[in-house]
Amino acid sequence: IVEAIPQLIWRANVDGSIDYVSERFVEFVQYDRGRMTGWGWTEIIHPEDRQKTIDAWAKARALQASFSVDFKIKIGLTDEYRWIRSEASPHFDESGNIRKYYGTWTDIHERILAEEARKASEQRFKAVVNSAPVLVWIAGKNEARTWFNDAWLEFTGEEMKASTGHGWMRKVHSEDLEKYLETYKRHFETQTPFQLEYRLRFHDGSYRWISARGVPIFKDSGEFDGFIGACLDIHETKRLTEAVKTSEAHFRTLVDKSPAVMWITNKDAECTYLSQQWYEITGRTPELDLGFGWVENCHPDDKESAAKAFFSAIESKEKISIRYRLRQRDGTYRWAVDSGLPLRADDGEFLGYIGTVIDIDDQVQSEEQFADLRDRFSRSVEATDLGVWYCDLPFDELIWSKEVKKHFFLDADAFVTMDTFYAHIHVDDRDRTRAAIEHSIENHSPYDIRYRTIDPKDVSKLNWIRAIGWTDYDKSGKPIRFDGITLNVTREHRAQQELRQAKQEAENASESKTRFLANMSHEIRTPLSAIIGFGDLLRAHVNQDVEANEFIERIFRNATLLSRLIDDLLDLSKIEADKIEIEIADVEIDSLIEDVFSTMSLRADMKGVRIDLNWRTPKPNRIQTDSVRFGQILTNVIGNAIKFTEKGTVKVDLAVEDSRLIVRVEDTGIGLTSQQQARIFEPFMQADASVTRKYGGTGLGLALSKRLAKHLGGDLSLDRSLPGEGSVFKIEIPLSLRTTNAEAYTPRIERPTVDSAESLRGVSVLVVDDSADNRIIVGMYLKAAGASVKEASDGQQGLSAALSENFDVVLMDIQMPVMDGHQALAGLRHASYRKPVIALTAHAFKEERDRCLQAGFTSYITKPINKLNLINCIFEIVSAEREKS
Repeated sequence: IVEAIPQLIWRANVDGSIDYVSERFVEFVQYDRGRMTGWGWTEIIHPEDRQKTIDAWAKARALQASFSVDFKIKIGLTDEYRWIRSEASPHFDESGNIRKYYGTWTDIHERILAEEARKASEQRFKAVVNSAPVLVWIAGKNEARTWFNDAWLEFTGEEMKASTGHGWMRKVHSEDLEKYLETYKRHFETQTPFQLEYRLRFHDGSYRWISARGVPIFKDSGEFDGFIGACLDIHETKRLTEAVKTSEAHFRTLVDKSPAVMWITNKDAECTYLSQQWYEITGRTPELDLGFGWVENCHPDDKESAAKAFFSAIESKEKISIRYRLRQRDGTYRWAVDSGLPLRADDGEFLGYIGTVIDIDDQVQSEEQFADLRDRFSRSVEATDLGVWYCDLPFDELIWSKEVKKHFFLDADAFVTMDTFYAHIHVDDRDRTRAAIEHSIENHSPYDIRYRTIDPKDVSKLNWIRAIGWTDYDKSGKPIRFDGITLNVTREHRAQQELRQAKQEAENASESKTRFLANMSHEIRTPLSAIIGFGDLLRAHVNQDVEANEFIERIFRNATLLSRLIDDLLDLSKIEADKIEIEIADVEIDSLIEDVFSTMSLRADMKGVRIDLNWRTPKPNRIQTDSVRFGQILTNVIGNAIKFTEKGTVKVDLAVEDSRLIVRVEDTGIGLTSQQQARIFEPFMQADASVTRKYGGTGLGLALSKRLAKHLGGDLSLDRSLPGEGSVFKIEIPLSLRTTNAEAYTPRIERPTVDSAESLRGVSVLVVDDSADNRIIVGMYLKAAGASVKEASDGQQGLSAALSENFDVVLMDIQMPVMDGHQALAGLRHASYRKPVIALTAHAFKEERDRCLQAGFTSYITKPINKLNLINCIFEIVSAEREKS
């Protein structure tokens, strides 16, 4: 009977010496009986476990009790140790004293190895989950969350203790919380998978959209144990309608905790051993199932496919993995996975297989529920192109997923080594990649780098890859394993390059447009200056000719409109290039409004339209703003109302509200449709072609005014408008505005009006300009004011004339042939010429004015030339020079 028992039987005296072991015992340990009797049995115990075992024996003997202890024993003369469990009970005589101890040894080696493998698998799974850029969480069946991975904590900016329980829900956006709680509670009650999208507070305080997916988890007994889930950051996908530029991550769930059945075959594939769990599950005996009898336990529908897969693997001596339904003791069937590895002797001879049978019925039953999750997961992996890799150290074979191999232009079945790895990395990136890996391993730090991969067969093919890696170490700190993930960031890299290129092209285009407008301004202002100048001169010669004077006034009016159009175009260009100049000063509001109102009244009178001005609140004496820009806004808006009003009234109501000056301009004009209102503030846009033909204009006024109002800290908006009933526009300007650009503030100096034949008497002026028309106009203006004038047609002539004669002032055009104005000025200053030199140019940009003043010009006058400004400027400069002397 003893020899038939599968356990290893032994008997010991009270002092611990063994006086009997069974034949199975001897066969298992591979020692002779003589050596095992007495205390010889302790010699085969592993040194690490020996004292523990002896102490357990001594304690049991002292307490006259049973004992059980696990330890490793050496098998025969080999170096192999196997885990066994020793259990014994005392046998008492009639006096109550212990006579003997009867015990068993049970081989638990595979069970211990399986448990260690399970723990290692859990640690590895946790490391992978913690390293992946996916927010993973676990919740208990009480609905409280018990664990978050590192990505979750980094995303929310919280520590583990602050996040667990129900406290994490404060991170959910208040507008999404009710929806989330309802979904969360419903699926906890039904124990079914769920998915929803909601906003979660990011660590910087903002909210980001995430997609949350949760699946139920169950204990081995089938009892519901809670949920495991993952959240993907879908904020950019949610927000943008263009191509997705983000990358997403993935998660894996493992639900397989059933105990394993162990089995062994000989080299002929005959099963020679089935562990006790097999017989407990099937209710059969070794006589029935050893050899090939185990196949009879497969479901009839699975028997043929299972046997075929088994024998096919046996023939090729490769790994075995078969799924089939296994008959239980009660006649029911449960799904199981049968896995095996080939056993080989030291010389490589094939000995058979060793394997396990694991119950996976719970997982299979839930596969239908997980089908949607797997499909979504596969699409996410494909979309994000996420790859997983690992290798044991030292580096031999690298285990890569098919996504990693795709990143490296390799086939899915390619064998990968470190040489393969570096051969597919761009030569310019290899050294820093190698250094990063070595630094990560040596310094116990994460590995995160970007490099380019190439196809050696076609080096024009290129991928940008982001690789994240980490190292596992043994207890002594020795690196034993290197794991990680890869992401294909080629699209992201290309998008960044395209963005940089687009930005550069936009900046180049803006600069080209600015240069073009500046040149156009110069080219238009030059003949315009001649038109206005000769018109002014002509006015003095027509005297009482009413019709001729009317023609001259029309010339001036149209020239002024053309000049204003040029200014509007330049201002709009400056605003779009963010180069508009805002000059803040104290402004007398009455004076500013009066100037605009008087001008607009004349225009209204010409059309027979009445214009009313009304203050609805007490008016301020002064405000701080840019009077020119504010006046420009008022002129454009009121002028626009007059232009589109055939009859009736234009009302201008002013008020102070909340430290802002509010101007409402109401007309009784043609009004706007809803479609027209949508584009009224777009540059160069008018209501329609018929309006353009009837009323004229470029469509710049309102667009420019709105942008100017924004730069003054206010706004221009359309309050209301109806076709045929008129419109109401609202201007808002702060009463006090401080510029953020210190260089933009330029105090305005009111010049005295000097306009008489005596104002420049005794002043000698050299006029240098390549335009004969401009020289004539400027000369006649200056001679009329009493000055003596000489001319030069280019910079070289001007330089020679200024150095040879004694002029009080030199008027120097900037853009001239032979030698331009800047070159001529440089020659004068180099020759120690200290007399005033005034820049005369058709360029109206502030940049040109600053350039002239920084170059050493005394002052700056733009074309078209205003006679009073010209005479005043020369008068002030000459007066200041004479005071110095």
